[in-house]
Amino acid sequence: MLREYVEGIPSGLIACRVGNRAVHILGISPRAVVLRSAGSLPEEPITLFFYQPETGKYQSYTLRCYETGEAQRKNGAVLSRFFFEDAACAAHIRRTLNAYARYVEIRSTEGASAYGRETMGYPLEEDEIYPESIEEARRSWFSQLPKLNPEKNCALAVSLNCRELWNLYLAHPAIEFMDSYAAIRSIPQGILPNRIPDRLYIGNEYCRFIFPSREVLDALLAKAQEENIAVTLVTAELRAGGEAQADELFALASAHHLEMEINDWGMLNRAQPFVKNTHILLGTRLNRRRKDPRMQWKAGMAGREDLLARNALNDASYRSFLMELGVRRYEYESCCLPTELPDAPCSLHLPFYQTNTSLWCPLRAACTSVDRGRQAPADSCAHWCEENLFLYPRHLDMLGRWNSLLAADRELAHIPAGVDRWVLNF
Repeated sequence: MLREYVEGIPSGLIACRVGNRAVHILGISPRAVVLRSAGSLPEEPITLFFYQPETGKYQSYTLRCYETGEAQRKNGAVLSRFFFEDAACAAHIRRTLNAYARYVEIRSTEGASAYGRETMGYPLEEDEIYPESIEEARRSWFSQLPKLNPEKNCALAVSLNCRELWNLYLAHPAIEFMDSYAAIRSIPQGILPNRIPDRLYIGNEYCRFIFPSREVLDALLAKAQEENIAVTLVTAELRAGGEAQADELFALASAHHLEMEINDWGMLNRAQPFVKNTHILLGTRLNRRRKDPRMQWKAGMAGREDLLARNALNDASYRSFLMELGVRRYEYESCCLPTELPDAPCSLHLPFYQTNTSLWCPLRAACTSVDRGRQAPADSCAHWCEENLFLYPRHLDMLGRWNSLLAADRELAHIPAGVDRWVLNF
């Protein structure tokens, strides 16, 4: 009865509902399915959802006649077996299992990109073409950018997210800073707005080790105040042992009435005693949405990009919850996709957007062991990222900085209406 039985098939290929309850498929064959649930399942119709890669949609099939096998409890869950004789459903299952077997075969022998080439037309041959240097990559990305010209009522901010940039700001008067910024980032003339920034974002949302010392921070705040430039402090995640440092930073922001961009729920909870005097921003790492430079090769996405325009922040009840925690502004990223903003103050970070962030730093692993996969926790950092980064195939417009993978929105074709602040993060 369990012939051709396969365990561990991804839920993205086959999903299941029993009645109105979503249930995990532990294993499946053309004549049986084993479901894993917290408790016993009711005797209701079983609906299987089969992914159709050619359309990017799911086709459902409901089993109304089946035989219930013996259930057993294992590792705190109930495993329930169901047997059926249904030729149409068996055909759907075999088709999906064959596609999964083909995926495993190609990925294990040739890699994930080879599977993308076979199924989605991914340009595998271009994966071998890399930029010669980060300067060449930047020139390629930024040469296609339109002139950045925010409306007069739209504030302009610059992200000082590394030592190189906060030292650059300290070394130049505000009136010269944008020209120096363009030069150090290989930005063509005429791209950046011809104006002094209204605000600076100081800190790094990805790595807690990238933040100026108190001496440097005091110098940055003093210079910004002298030049009438507002400041937002940017924080990464809160780790065990970092509570005192976080409280010190919140106290500083509260004393100076600074904005704080929060990118971690622990940090947001830690900020609660200070929210009366601190303007809290929901950072880009907490403002989750689907972003991927390879989206054009994802089956079913072509022509449906508008389905990704909304996220949890478009729900008024979620925004009310965040307001109770002191959040007053939301940070978005320009990511080659349409974006529908909520009715609230919103910032737009451009041209780079995050695709993923590692818990532990792959760049540190590559520099210390020549193997980016040998990542490990660290209590300190030698700041390898000041002189090193990862380059990716030219056609992907991606780079690895710090502990994150970033992609460049090189056309900025989807700047949403309603943004009242641009944050440059070149």
